[in-house]
Amino acid sequence: MIELRHLRYFVVTAEELHFGRAAKRLHMAQSPLSQQIRALERHLGVELIDRPHSVDGLTDAGKVFLEAARNILAEVDQAVLQARRASRGEAGTLCVGYVPEVTVDLLPLGLKAFKDRYGEVELDLTEGSTGDLLDGLRNRRLDLVFVRSPWYTGDLEYEHLVQESLMLAMPASAGSGERSSALAEMADTPFVVPTHAAARGLRIHIDAAFEAAGIEPRIAREASSLTAVLLLVAGGAGCALVPASVAHLYPVPGVDYAHLTGQPQVTTAGMAWRRSDRSLVLANFREVIRDTARHHLGQPDVWPDRIVDDPELSSQH
Repeated sequence: MIELRHLRYFVVTAEELHFGRAAKRLHMAQSPLSQQIRALERHLGVELIDRPHSVDGLTDAGKVFLEAARNILAEVDQAVLQARRASRGEAGTLCVGYVPEVTVDLLPLGLKAFKDRYGEVELDLTEGSTGDLLDGLRNRRLDLVFVRSPWYTGDLEYEHLVQESLMLAMPASAGSGERSSALAEMADTPFVVPTHAAARGLRIHIDAAFEAAGIEPRIAREASSLTAVLLLVAGGAGCALVPASVAHLYPVPGVDYAHLTGQPQVTTAGMAWRRSDRSLVLANFREVIRDTARHHLGQPDVWPDRIVDDPELSSQH
């Protein structure tokens, strides 16, 4: 049976073309080295080294075997290196999901910082709604997701990274160019809201905004995504409360946006992952995202009404 040590013995001997020098490089005696090369040749059934009296060179079979042996040893060394990198969280694949408007500044900055530091890790990105992405986590299709606050996480960990104000989205014909609006005066206004299944955390924040304004909202329609919410608003189905980032990112024709007056209402977004996941790749990724957030702590994330929070003080369930 050929072992890796036999290949290393032969490669060093072939490079030195001298048993004494090869034995010195290998930190062994010359006689055992010569015996090991002989044993290798007997196993292969060919002579590898041309040596009537001493090492004069390689046979044709030896030259072919030398190239193959070097390739095998190089692949083994690379495998060892990759395994050690993986053990330190420096190699592997990380599947990351995201809601498009969530952490629109921190996410690309964090991805770049991670790739600069851990270039051997392959990032696989998936876009989706909060509900779908959390299902992806639980089904192990995803390793970490950037979502709006899921409110209840169960078997998941969650850290919020940014908070932003809620804004009013209204049909353009009803907006009349208004820059602000009082939610407390909109008790008779029909509203379009996201479903609990699609965006439970955001829906909780929207319901809290209505409660703080002291009104029982008229829910005209529910939609499975914020895009659908805005399309229904554009179609005249009613008004909606949306995160400020949505107002900036999705200037939908037929929809006007206004700030809410009175007590400010906010919603949060951050990252979630499985509590049981002990992957070092994942741990390294979370720390890079935290470092990125700390660097921008208290600063606007793209827009003035979107502020970066301290991730270490943001465990919310």
